[in-house]
Amino acid sequence: MEYRAIGSTGVLVSSLGFGGATLGNVYGEIGEMEAHRAVQAALDAGITLFDVSPYYGDTLAETVLGHALAGRRAEAVIATKAGRNGPDDFDFGASAIRRSLEGSLRRLRTEYVDILLAHDIEFGPPAQVLGETYEALAALRREGKCRAIGMSALPLAVLDRAIRTRDLDVVLSYCHGALTDDSLLHDLLPVAQEHGTAVINASPLCMGLLSDAGPQPWHPAPRALKAACRAAAGACTALGQSLSRVSLSWAFQLGGVVSTLVGIKTAAEVAANLEAYHSPPNPIALVAVREALAAGHGMGWPSGDIAAWGVEVGYPPTTVGW
Repeated sequence: MEYRAIGSTGVLVSSLGFGGATLGNVYGEIGEMEAHRAVQAALDAGITLFDVSPYYGDTLAETVLGHALAGRRAEAVIATKAGRNGPDDFDFGASAIRRSLEGSLRRLRTEYVDILLAHDIEFGPPAQVLGETYEALAALRREGKCRAIGMSALPLAVLDRAIRTRDLDVVLSYCHGALTDDSLLHDLLPVAQEHGTAVINASPLCMGLLSDAGPQPWHPAPRALKAACRAAAGACTALGQSLSRVSLSWAFQLGGVVSTLVGIKTAAEVAANLEAYHSPPNPIALVAVREALAAGHGMGWPSGDIAAWGVEVGYPPTTVGW
């Protein structure tokens, strides 16, 4: 396993990270013992970065991770978030950020977290997020409640503005460092590198779009993109390959990011992800996947108050069909 530094914070993260939304049953229910086995298997394999949030499973993911790390906290790099508490429940005020972290520390059974992110900042007022919220994060870092601070969002333009405006240690981007959309590489990484901000690439399977089983019913992607992903899955099956494996192997080879976060539910999935991490994608299958995804490549979906942030969604409205 390769480990990479988040700037000068002293935080080192495994380049393959454990996406902990799964621990909150976001992608299907798993038993707590199975979740514990997955966390233990990840630690044994050298995976150290574990990413959770109070939002995942209404605090369940943090609670499960806290139990699973009992006796092994020192081996883990814990990233959690604040500001988003539910599908439509956001509070980026300074006192709310502080309360959120205090609750997270209790559930995670730790005195500090390694990384604290303002969660899905596109849903908050820009003036507040880049002012009050940032100052709250910085204060908590000074107090030793967290070692590194940052922000997460879906629209890359939102993260671009945050990086240029505030001194962030790290940002978390998701669904833009994937075979469906690789805009992270040219739209955000150069800016982040210029400002010395580390980038975590989350959800290279685009929240299940590139999984062999397909997306969950709640997935907000446009119909055209879902259809392209189904075609890609079919093309892989015809070649005796797995769309998930091809997509992950491709994503793990991306340069410029400190870690790629993948949702993991079981110890078997830890092993499968490690296989993808250590091998390149099947070249024939990769070509077939790219061809199948061409009709939907770069498509996205709206997220947050894009008018307030001045974000353009990036595709013609006639094609979205949500």
